[in-house]
Amino acid sequence: MASDLGMEGNIKCLLCEDYLSEPTTLPCGHNFCVKCIEGCWDMEVYTGIYSCPKCKRTLTRRPSLSKNTALANMVQEVLELRSKLPGDERMKIQKSAEVAVLDSEGIFDELLRTLEEKRREHREHIRERKRAILTRAEREERQIIGQISILRRKDAELASPGPPEQNNPQFLQVPAIPTRDTCSLSLNPETANPSLQLSDGNRKATGIEQRQRRSSLPKAFEHWEQVLCVEGLVGARCYWEAEWRGRSVFIGVALDGLCRKGRGLECGLGRNASSWSLQCADGQCTAWHNNVEHEITAQIFSPRIGVFLNQLEGTLTFYSVSNTAMMLHTFTAQNLRGLLFPCFGVEKESSVKLCTLEKK
Repeated sequence: MASDLGMEGNIKCLLCEDYLSEPTTLPCGHNFCVKCIEGCWDMEVYTGIYSCPKCKRTLTRRPSLSKNTALANMVQEVLELRSKLPGDERMKIQKSAEVAVLDSEGIFDELLRTLEEKRREHREHIRERKRAILTRAEREERQIIGQISILRRKDAELASPGPPEQNNPQFLQVPAIPTRDTCSLSLNPETANPSLQLSDGNRKATGIEQRQRRSSLPKAFEHWEQVLCVEGLVGARCYWEAEWRGRSVFIGVALDGLCRKGRGLECGLGRNASSWSLQCADGQCTAWHNNVEHEITAQIFSPRIGVFLNQLEGTLTFYSVSNTAMMLHTFTAQNLRGLLFPCFGVEKESSVKLCTLEKK
């Protein structure tokens, strides 16, 4: 009974707001008294445009209205039911219906708030995507500019060859490593794992037992005991040397996008497609890339390792350097031409230090 009276809002005319008299239903589904809708449309006869007063849906022509018999019977039943109920009970039912309407409005408002929040999240996602695309485009632009600069320099050198280079003991028997390609590097403390202690003006990294307490650094390696250099290399020929001590170290390069959060191989130097490395331990060296081990049979006695990155040719070569130099391994890859950062992994009780080389 209550539900029948709760339907009163559906059996009232949307124009006169009284119970439907001779009800008719428009194609859009809204109900009106025949007299009310005819009177409304009589005022639109000069425009020739007829529409629903509720939803404004336009009709191609003025329809011929007919009585909705089922709806008329429903109105009659409700009116008879109201006449049989005491006045206070009718008021209670009407109040319950009003409460139900308010509850429905509250649910609708919450739905609107949820949709608005989703729209804000979607807009923020779009903005983040735009920022990421712009950052990538800027990085690629820098790479192209760097490659153009190197090619122009090489073109000038070919056109006007300079005097032959003087012998340098540090580069003895190291083919294709001219002294002018040496580069100055420094370790980036913002990328260092808390188990690495930097010293000597950020040129030395030492693996320590106790993790250092410090504020969170978003660029630091979270679990792997690694550190990147500040300098990014692109479109260049660069040579540097490092001396290591202790149990085991990794010396290599990594693409700008090398993962730094988590314990997986995607973060390890040489253990993924984004990095290349030479592992030095107990007088033996092993080259790593994409978690594939390349065994080096030569016995290594010198603690100094030379690294030559030739991005014009897409090669990375490691040397054992003492009074003479011996090539250990060469990687060749297309993505060695991208933006790369020298990188070091240092186990506990071990250290690695960048060497100072004279550029001639």
